[in-house]
Amino acid sequence: GLEGLISFYESDLFTDVPAIKIKREIWNAISADYPDGLRRATGPLDVNIISAVLPYADMLILGREMTDVVRGVLGLDARFDTEIYGMDEEDQIIAAFRELIL
Repeated sequence: GLEGLISFYESDLFTDVPAIKIKREIWNAISADYPDGLRRATGPLDVNIISAVLPYADMLILGREMTDVVRGVLGLDARFDTEIYGMDEEDQIIAAFRELIL
């Protein structure tokens, strides 16, 4: 019943799922107070997709703001051994694709 669901969602079994941890960390990072106001890096759908794919992807290409959060602030690229690039990093993206092909 409902009590069982509540205890499950509060348990380590749920919170240790990589996608749940990533989602929580991203939301915490983009929801923090910034001197210039709330940082708008992305929307809920992006956070869901990133958190589901990141642990299993070799490379992600994200928007500049989200790259700053995921790679710069949280360091999720190193934690999951995933190359993360901003869409404006064309040279690095092309070099990474060449490395994958060769």
